[in-house]
Amino acid sequence: MKTMPMSVNAAAHARCCDAANGDRAFTWTTNVGGDYFATLGFTLHEGRWLEAADLRHPTRVCLVDDEFARRYWPAGGALGQRLFWGSEVGADADAFTIVGVVGAARQAALGESLQQGAVYFPYGHGPFNNDLFVVARTQTDSASFGATLQRVVRAVDPEVAFSDVRPMESRVASSLAAQRTPALLAGLFASVAVLLTAIGTYGLLSYAVAQRRREIGVRLALGARPGQVSREFVTLALRLLAVGMTLGLLGSWWTGRAMQAFLFRVPGFDGATLAMTVLLLGSMALVACLVPAWRAARISPMRALADD
Repeated sequence: MKTMPMSVNAAAHARCCDAANGDRAFTWTTNVGGDYFATLGFTLHEGRWLEAADLRHPTRVCLVDDEFARRYWPAGGALGQRLFWGSEVGADADAFTIVGVVGAARQAALGESLQQGAVYFPYGHGPFNNDLFVVARTQTDSASFGATLQRVVRAVDPEVAFSDVRPMESRVASSLAAQRTPALLAGLFASVAVLLTAIGTYGLLSYAVAQRRREIGVRLALGARPGQVSREFVTLALRLLAVGMTLGLLGSWWTGRAMQAFLFRVPGFDGATLAMTVLLLGSMALVACLVPAWRAARISPMRALADD
């Protein structure tokens, strides 16, 4: 498969983009044969599939995906329209008639845009490509199936180069390598941020207790209960946590919108993930503030006044 310019017959539709008005939109083009669409699970939206008998007919046909059809015929009516290979409208004998519209599929990577569109030709009628890809659906192990397929190919033609036998899951994972590395780094930095949040909360409250040690001693000497002193510092921690969470949620919303172009089937603002994050950070902050609050409630009034 590759990207090449396709010309749409200008007479077929008044809103078509073609060589006459200067539009040079590049499109994925693929020569297919056998049960290619059934193996990969394509969905037929209009018309029919390509058939082996199409190679014997003088009229050349092709399939397009719905993104290509929507680009040139937004009001519908792609079936029966004619395409020409290249950037110029050619003779009628060189035209490919659209006989079906299938669902759009990403051709090279999961992160690519679908707006480029795709055209599928019967293998033998479309533009020739030296590379041949075989797609098979099997229940056996990929290694043993690859060895079997290699023997079959060698029996047909020993000179044919045969390589790169991989399951589709492996190819999908490879296409996401560029997105997974930043995701792993973001996860690592997020873990460090959670740890720093807990340490910072503990340090801030410990400092507050040390700074107010004399005040706490006086209040305890005047009859304040330890529970009241503890609740005061816990309340202080919860106020700081609420402010931090509010700012953090606003920052995550803005960051999610900025990163939406790099995500595949992942929302930029996921409520469940953010709820779990708030729960985790809240729990860690609460645990981090309990130790300083417990220490504040157990300060000896006499010792606090004597130290100062």
